[in-house]
Amino acid sequence: MRKFILHTTLFLLPVMVGVLVLFFQPINKKRAYYCLTNDCEGRGAWMYRRIFERQEPIDIAFLGSSHTINGINDSLITNELQAENMMACNLGYCRLGANMNYVLIQHLLSKKKPKMIVIEAMPDETYQSHPIFPYMAEWNEITPPIGVFNGWYTSNFYTHVMAKWMYIRSDVWNEPYIYRYNLQNERGFTTNITKAHETVLQKAKERQEKLSAKSQTWKRKYAMIYPRYILSNIAKLAASQDIKLVFLYIPPYGYPSKEPMEANTYRKYGELWIPPDSIFNTTSHWYDGDHLNLEGANALSFWVADQIKKSN
Repeated sequence: MRKFILHTTLFLLPVMVGVLVLFFQPINKKRAYYCLTNDCEGRGAWMYRRIFERQEPIDIAFLGSSHTINGINDSLITNELQAENMMACNLGYCRLGANMNYVLIQHLLSKKKPKMIVIEAMPDETYQSHPIFPYMAEWNEITPPIGVFNGWYTSNFYTHVMAKWMYIRSDVWNEPYIYRYNLQNERGFTTNITKAHETVLQKAKERQEKLSAKSQTWKRKYAMIYPRYILSNIAKLAASQDIKLVFLYIPPYGYPSKEPMEANTYRKYGELWIPPDSIFNTTSHWYDGDHLNLEGANALSFWVADQIKKSN
């Protein structure tokens, strides 16, 4: 039995050491972004170029989900802020998860010096880990003790190790960095001119009313421990660089509440901007129940540009 244990230990030891080496190895950021070529319409590669390679400044960075991608016209905002000589950049990425914003902000601050960071505020802060987070984060961001409150703690650990192995393998084989984004249109905003049918929006409104009722449960207090921890880290990071932190409320169509459920948390760490109801209640502003179309995005972006002017 002793021999068996010894042989098993000797066999597993190199594997364990290899996993640890992989885990503590810093990620190749370019590989991490470019390996997202088939996710979120290839935005990863564009975002790497915009943050790490292009020389233009990012004075105002917008972060969030597809609601931000479709709702914030950074070209329009930059044009509106010509007198202030400020450039806006839409760094939204598909799906939800505050921990992804935290990683992106760290990358952004390593290369750029924004004056303002605007983070999307949904009706309720998601308790979930962003699915791309373990591909982008460093090991110490994967394993904070408070992360046990995040149901994806174990899977994030596994995915993080596998991602690093994938990046190292790509480097060893000298695989090319695939870039599929349109080089002539390197801005983060994208949406369409389609207008949703009122029947679609009515169903979306009814769905949002039901979700709103379900969100008021005892489980929520437990679920918010991890995202609030991430938000506090974002606030500390912004404060350390003297960056104005803003949370911009972008609810889906028909959501009944005038403010997000985490309004007090957002106001604790920065400003909370609540756009007028007219932007979100106008049916012609939506191409589905969750995303603004070009008309709606422009209406929101004009309002945001005015808020930025007032805040300077």
